[in-house]
Amino acid sequence: MYLTQSIKTNAQTNRHGIATICGERRQSWGSFAERVARLAGALRDLGVGAGDRVAILALNCDRYLESPISQMKPIFHAAATCFCYKNQCHT
Repeated sequence: MYLTQSIKTNAQTNRHGIATICGERRQSWGSFAERVARLAGALRDLGVGAGDRVAILALNCDRYLESPISQMKPIFHAAATCFCYKNQCHT
């Protein structure tokens, strides 16, 4: 089973269940699956396709998780980067 299949299954069977928590923000499986699908579609619309690599510069939070998962759908590769200044990590 692919990771994207488990997200789709959770979105179908537990749509309102909590998928991610970041500080005070809670995101349901349904919302998470929709955001991943929209991001994957936007990347495809920009011409990103099989074998391409996409760099991600993001804060360490639940929104960061959406990026590499969205890139599993069209089969291109994430080159993830994360930054955090000493004692200034963001949620």
